[in-house]
Amino acid sequence: MKPPRAHGIIMQSTFPYLWIIIGELPPFSELAGGFAEDVVMFDLDGALLLPDRRLVRLREISGNRGLVAVGVGRGGERGFQMVHRFHEVGEQLAAGGIHLAFVYPRESSRHVLDAISVASARFRRHPSLLLDVDGQCFRQGVWPRSLEAVHLDQDMKRLAGVGIDLQDTSWESELRAFLTRCQMETSP
Repeated sequence: MKPPRAHGIIMQSTFPYLWIIIGELPPFSELAGGFAEDVVMFDLDGALLLPDRRLVRLREISGNRGLVAVGVGRGGERGFQMVHRFHEVGEQLAAGGIHLAFVYPRESSRHVLDAISVASARFRRHPSLLLDVDGQCFRQGVWPRSLEAVHLDQDMKRLAGVGIDLQDTSWESELRAFLTRCQMETSP
């Protein structure tokens, strides 16, 4: 069972049906001591693994106008499925200088390093698939069966973010709408 979406610190009690929401904090403000607009949900210097097993950092895969990083929670779609679903929008974003990357936690290595996902990522090139190798990339965990997307500019400052529940039937259109907004906000 997943708690209702709310801005604040969420704690689960020993009873699976009881969730406690403490305070009304702005999104991402509890991640680090600073202003919410300067804080991202990713460690920008964390080691990430590409499907071809090269180590990179988020800064290294950013386009000349920024990056949209999408954290995929456990139980999310497999890597090749995300590449297939979002290839066209990934190409459109890349043409505008924004790279799209799906970042999986290290427990989901089979979703990124399986033969089909590796071949899809090599053939399609956009979006990128990344695996959080050392488990340090996510400052705040991504809920299972959910996506947490953040739009970063070329200086790695947070421009926008969204949380999406994969159990909602409209999750794909929600993510596409967010990606379209990212593209429109950075277009000249």
